[in-house]
Amino acid sequence: MVQKVTVTFITTVLNEEKSIYALLESLLGQSRRPDAVVIGDGGSTDSTVDIIKKFVPKFTKKGIKFTLFQKKGNRSAGRNEAIRRANSKIIVASDAGCSLDAHWLEIIVSPFENNSRIDVVAGYYRSQTSPQAIFEKCLAAYTCVMPDKIRDDFLPSSRSIAFKKAAWKQVGGYPEELNTCEDLMFARKLKENGKVFTVQKKAIVYWSQEKNLWRAFKQFFHYAQGDGQARYIRSQTPWLFARYFFGLCLLLLYLATTNALLLQFLLLLLISYFVWAIQKNYRYVHHWKALLYLPLLQLVADIAVLVGMSWGLISGLGFNSKRVMKNTFFLSVAEVVIKATGFLWVVFLARELSVSQYGRYSLVNSFIVLFAAFPDLGVGLIAIREIAKEKKRTVPFLSNALTIHLVLSVLTLIMLVIVGRILGYSDEIRILMLIAGLSLLMSSLRITAVIYFEAHEKMRQTAWLNSFNSVAMTVGGLAGYLRLHSLLGIFSGMLVGITVSVVVSWIALLKNVTFSWQPNIKIIKKLFFSGLPLGLASLSYMLYTRIDSIMLQKFLGEQAVGQYNVATPFIFALIQLLNVPFVIAVYPALTRSFRQDKARFKRGIRKSLAYVVSWSVPVALGVALLAPRLIPAIFGPKYLESIPILQIIIFFVPFASLSAILYKILIILDKQQWYLGISIVGVVINILANVYLIPRWGISGAAWAAVLTQAALLAIYISVVYYQVSKIKSS
Repeated sequence: MVQKVTVTFITTVLNEEKSIYALLESLLGQSRRPDAVVIGDGGSTDSTVDIIKKFVPKFTKKGIKFTLFQKKGNRSAGRNEAIRRANSKIIVASDAGCSLDAHWLEIIVSPFENNSRIDVVAGYYRSQTSPQAIFEKCLAAYTCVMPDKIRDDFLPSSRSIAFKKAAWKQVGGYPEELNTCEDLMFARKLKENGKVFTVQKKAIVYWSQEKNLWRAFKQFFHYAQGDGQARYIRSQTPWLFARYFFGLCLLLLYLATTNALLLQFLLLLLISYFVWAIQKNYRYVHHWKALLYLPLLQLVADIAVLVGMSWGLISGLGFNSKRVMKNTFFLSVAEVVIKATGFLWVVFLARELSVSQYGRYSLVNSFIVLFAAFPDLGVGLIAIREIAKEKKRTVPFLSNALTIHLVLSVLTLIMLVIVGRILGYSDEIRILMLIAGLSLLMSSLRITAVIYFEAHEKMRQTAWLNSFNSVAMTVGGLAGYLRLHSLLGIFSGMLVGITVSVVVSWIALLKNVTFSWQPNIKIIKKLFFSGLPLGLASLSYMLYTRIDSIMLQKFLGEQAVGQYNVATPFIFALIQLLNVPFVIAVYPALTRSFRQDKARFKRGIRKSLAYVVSWSVPVALGVALLAPRLIPAIFGPKYLESIPILQIIIFFVPFASLSAILYKILIILDKQQWYLGISIVGVVINILANVYLIPRWGISGAAWAAVLTQAALLAIYISVVYYQVSKIKSS
C-alpha cells in the first residue's frame, strides 16, 4: 500500500552564484514537487542570495513553502540547521553545483511510500559534461562512482540522498567538526546504528566537474583531508602509501648505487603504473586524449591523497588543530630558512677552512651550544607556560624572565672565560670563546620577544624573528671572514649580527605590548625554581650531545673533530627543520587540552608521537643510504671519513625527536624533575660510552655512543610518561 509522505528539500550555499540557478530550476521542474524547500546560506558575498530570492515567488506560486536563512559555519552546521527547521518526516538533499534529473525526487522518495521500514535512500550522481569536455570525463572516472561499481553497500553522498528526519536526529546529525567527508561519516553513522538503506540508481543528480588540473588537485586534497580528519581510511589508501614508500625506497637505493638495472626496473614500474591508470578507466571515456589525461590525473590524485590524508590525520590531534598546523607551517618555513642558511654556512666553512681550522671552529661552537642552556635554565619554557595559561600576566612574567636571563648571561660569560683557562686552551681559542659568550649575552635580550610571541601563539612573528636572527648572524660572520680571513673575524661578525637582531626583536615586541620593568621576587622564584630542573636537564642534554666533540679533541685531535662535525649538522638540521616547529606549536595546544579535556590530551599525545615516527624513520633510512653521495658532493673529498659516521649518527634523529615530545609532556604534567633525572642519566651513559668506544672504534665510536645513549633515554621516557599519563583520569 502506497502511503504519501511529506518531503522537505534542503541544501546549503556559499558564493554559488554560478551554480545555484541550475539547481533551483531543476528543482522547480520535478515530476513530484517537495512540500517545502529550506536553504542555508553560509554568508555569501556574491549575488547568490539575490538569485535565490528571485526564485521564492516561483516556488510559493506552486504551493511550496520556501525558507532561506543565514548561518555561519560549515556545510554540516548549515544542513543540521536546515533539517531542524524542516517540518516534514522525509528530508531530501543535494548540493549547489548540481542539477536534478526531472524524476529524481519522485524516484528517491518512492521507497519510503512503499516500505515503512526504509530509513535511508541512496540516490546516484553522474558527471555533467559536454561531449567535447574530455578532461572532465576523465576526471569523473576518479570523482564519481561508475554505474558498474555500485554495490548494495554503496554509501550515499549528500548531493543525492533522502532520509527520515527521525533517523537524522537519532544519530546526532551531520558531524559539524568536519568540513569535508561529513556526508560519508553521516551515512556511516546511519549504517552503524542499524538504519535500513536502499539504493535507487535511477534517482540521478548531475554533478559538474572541475575544469583544470589545479582545481582537480584541490578537490582530491580536500576529500583526502576530510577522510584523515574523520579517521576514515578507505581500503585503497594504505596500498597507495605502500606503493609510494616502496617506490621512494627504490629511488633512494638507485641514487645510492646508480645501478643501471635498478633504473630500468624503476622506469618499467612507472610505465606499468601509467598503463594501469589507462586500462582501468579508459572504457568510461573512449577518446585518444584520455591516454594523456588519465595517467596525469592518476599522479595528481595520488599526490593529493598522500598530502591531504597526512595533513588531515595530523590536523585531528585533539585540540585547536587548525591553529597548531598553521603555527607549525610558519615555524617550518622559518626552520627551512634557518637551516638552509646554517647548512650553507657550514658547507662554506668546511670547504674554505682546513680540516684543523674547521675542527677548531666546531670545538668553540660546541662550548657555546653547551653553555647556551645557562642564560635560560628553563625559565623561558616556564614563562611561556604561565603566560599561555593567563595572558593578563604577560608583562610581569616577561620582565622578570628578562631579569633572570641577564644575570645568568653575565655569569655564563665569566664561566666560559674560567673554563677556557682551566682546560689550557690557546689564547686564540679563549678569545673566540669570549666573543661567542658575548653573543650569548645578546641572545638573552632577544629571547624576551620570542617568549611573548610563542606564549600568545603568534608563530608567524616568532618565525620571522628567528629567520632574521639566523640570516643576520650568518651575514655578519661572512662579512667578518671576508674582512679578516680568520676565525676571529667570523665570531666578531656574528656578534655584530646578533646585536642587530636584538634591536629588531625589541622593535617587534614593543609594537605588540607596552613593556615595563616589574620586579617581583615571588615571580622570579617561581620562574627560576620551576625552570631550574628544565635548565639543568637541557644542560645535561647539551652535554651528552656536545661532549663528544670535546672528548674527540682530547683523544684524537682537531682533525677528528672536523670529520665528526661534518656529519652532525645533518642530524641537528633535520630535528630543527622537521621536529622542532611541530613540538613548539603543539606544546601550548597540549597544555590547553590538558586543562580542559584529559581524554583529548591523551589522544593528542598518541597522535603527536605517530606523526614523529611517520617522518623520522624514513628520513633516517634515506640519509643513511645517500651518505656516500651526500658527503663528497657537499663537503668535498677531504671529508670521506665522515661517510660511515653519518650512516651511524643519523639514527639519533628518530630517538631524539620522539624524546622531545615526551619531555614536553612531562613539563605539562609539572614533572620536570623527571626530565632532569633522565637527562643526567643520559650524560652518564654518554660519557662512559665515549670513554669506552672512542679509543676502540675511533670517530665512529662517538657516533655509536650518541645513538645508543638516545635510544636508552627514549626507553626511559616512554616508561615514565606512560606511568604518569596512566594515572590521569579522563574528563
